[in-house]
Amino acid sequence: MEKNWTISIYNKKILKIVHIIFAASMSGSLISILVILMVKENCNIPAENIFGVDLSILKIFTWGVNYVFFALALTSFIFGLFTEWGFVKYRWIIAKWIITLSMFALTWFGLGPAINGMTSISDAGLNNSAMSGEYLNFQRSAIIFSVMETIAILLVFFVSVLKPLGARKATQRIKQKTVVLIITPLIIIGIGFAAMNAIELNKIRNLHIKSMNIGSIGDGTYNGEAKAGSYVYKVKVEVKNHRIVNIEGIDNRKSPYVSYAEGVFTKIIKQQNVDVDAITGATTTSKAFMKAVENALDK
Repeated sequence: MEKNWTISIYNKKILKIVHIIFAASMSGSLISILVILMVKENCNIPAENIFGVDLSILKIFTWGVNYVFFALALTSFIFGLFTEWGFVKYRWIIAKWIITLSMFALTWFGLGPAINGMTSISDAGLNNSAMSGEYLNFQRSAIIFSVMETIAILLVFFVSVLKPLGARKATQRIKQKTVVLIITPLIIIGIGFAAMNAIELNKIRNLHIKSMNIGSIGDGTYNGEAKAGSYVYKVKVEVKNHRIVNIEGIDNRKSPYVSYAEGVFTKIIKQQNVDVDAITGATTTSKAFMKAVENALDK
């Protein structure tokens, strides 16, 4: 007979409290994001303040939605594995998992990219009508997805409290040991990949960028490149009257983050310094571009 690992009643109460706190934090964060976005949509915020507002939204999303979502999923998994609720024993639990997975998709493919793109563009500066148009599209998308996610988490609360649909007639029960044997390796592999990716990204973000004396560089056009991860980023830098007057990316990979990161060129030209603040939301790529500009001018 298989031995079941079940947490005590006391620990189950603690787990429930933590789970509710995470759920409340996420719903509060989503509502806060939605309110700020609606205020932005209907009020004329000065251009110089837009990035500060977007950065606040990004911070709320990162800590209050993104990280909290994974914590919420973890407590849900513990509930399913180590309590009598299970994963598919009740139809309302299945409904909760479907809604939760839907929220993950909305976060990963919708709300996250919209907020990230919005913040990256405002950090680079709304310099032309094309950027302004793209920014507004991201803002409207962020509003739509935040409304959808808010409705979804309210549905989760509704299902959790009312527990509709009743028990499911299962012909065969999923063994706890089987779930552990399947999920544990997947979790270990996922953590391993995430750790390696974080180490690589951190290495790029901490690249040393030299403070160069632009006034000592002769006029001309200089090409440079820098490797970041599996990609090589190339730039063309034009110097005139001992000033950087233009920077262009050359034959780089097609990605929205590359487009956002190119906003760092405007900062370099404005400050006449290669070591500037990276573009928020495209930190890694903009850091690689800075290194490419440094390598070009260092010739």
